[in-house]
Amino acid sequence: MVGDVAMGMVAFGVYGYMSTKLRQSENNSFSPAKTAALSGATAGFAAAVIGCPFEVVKLQLQMQYVRGLSASMNVATSEYTSVVNHAVAVRRAEHLGSVYRGLVDCVKQVIGSRAYNMGLTAMCMRNVVGWSISYPTFEYLRNQFAEHMYGDSSEQSVAKLPTWTLMLSGGISGSIFWTAVFPMDVIKANMQGQKINERTWACFRSCVSDLYKAGGVRRFYKGLSAAIIRAFPHNAVAYSVYALVVTALTAAAPQEIATE
Repeated sequence: MVGDVAMGMVAFGVYGYMSTKLRQSENNSFSPAKTAALSGATAGFAAAVIGCPFEVVKLQLQMQYVRGLSASMNVATSEYTSVVNHAVAVRRAEHLGSVYRGLVDCVKQVIGSRAYNMGLTAMCMRNVVGWSISYPTFEYLRNQFAEHMYGDSSEQSVAKLPTWTLMLSGGISGSIFWTAVFPMDVIKANMQGQKINERTWACFRSCVSDLYKAGGVRRFYKGLSAAIIRAFPHNAVAYSVYALVVTALTAAAPQEIATE
């Protein structure tokens, strides 16, 4: 959760800063869509650099649980002379699957083994491509709603949009994000979830090659439906809150200047 909050703050903050600077620049020849795409790509890169260590820790803890569960399931299929012996064996298998004693221990081991940048290349590619698509999509959908409801897509019209239009725009943008970059997320998750002291993949290319050999193109899209289902409400809230906060701050700024 801490990592998600940090990445969200960095992404939306950098996007807002970059888009404002580009729009105010006298030498800016970019269209609104290109401005949003460039700002989104910059925001995605910054969020990846900041968020990578958090993602490594999160996936290490998640995979520890999966490995322990897998070990206990293997034990559960074996034969034992009593219920007690079976329970003890399952517990021992779960313990053998454990690598970390908790969050703090996981952080220490990740830092100590210098694994905090595992999967950074895939994460940068995911974020840069994804946010260079999703941010312009959100801006485009907002403008379309404004034109349909108020006849134009000026800042004043966009600021008057009801919350449901922002949530729908955000949900669609988030779904497009994951549809476009899900293969990169699969690669990222596999690299960041591997054992840090017994790494299966040393580089991005070897991970891609092994995953492709394991299941072809379909291997990179396993779980896409679940990701989209999760992404729609998450991004509906995230984008709408961002838009409402920016609108409120923009409206308050002139009043503060006038009172000074």
